Amino acid sequence: MKELGEAIRVIFDKIGDFFDILDLSFLISGAAALGALWFLADQYQFQWPEAISGTSLLVGLFFVCYLSGLICFALGRWLRGMVLGAQKGFDRTFRAVLDAHGLDEFAPYKPYLERKSRGLHSLYVRMWAELRETPDLAPSMALCKRYWVMAATYDGVAFALLIWIGSIILWKSGLLPAAPPTDQSFLLILMILCFAFYGCLREASRYKLNQIEELTATLAMHHGREK
Repeated sequence: MKELGEAIRVIFDKIGDFFDILDLSFLISGAAALGALWFLADQYQFQWPEAISGTSLLVGLFFVCYLSGLICFALGRWLRGMVLGAQKGFDRTFRAVLDAHGLDEFAPYKPYLERKSRGLHSLYVRMWAELRETPDLAPSMALCKRYWVMAATYDGVAFALLIWIGSIILWKSGLLPAAPPTDQSFLLILMILCFAFYGCLREASRYKLNQIEELTATLAMHHGREK
């Protein structure tokens, strides 16, 4: 029974490793973006090949959604940096959190802060390496990964919403075959989408902040440096 339990645990670990590589959270933003493109294709009465049906349709949709999600994530993260100044905000926030936990004076970390080029970025990478290579900190590692996944999801959804905003504007402009929506409906839908777009960018930034806080607090506790 012990050997059977160990074998089952190994199997579930392998399944977990597979889903870590194939992060299904990208499907959320990918499906949202694909929905907007499907809406536009339907307006122009695009005819899908008859060969694409049944299982092949489901498999194709899965990979198209996943690929779309990866693209939305990449562009959404870049967009968040443009709109909210993510990089400058990261440097300022990371320095403040390090100071709050007393790690700015911690001997192994202090030289990184004195470097003129990419010191903060290199320190952040090192702290992730410490967290990853310390088995006792596995719960915090899992939580930090969860924060990363949520930030990535919101980045991707933000860009997918931007595609929807563009689709609605095209619809209202009369460039689509369907009759355009009324002014009231257009403004209501546009306001909701714009609010959701900005909210997703803000929420992605909040999860990024939570990730920095958790990483720093965990290592401060581990090194006994927390003030």
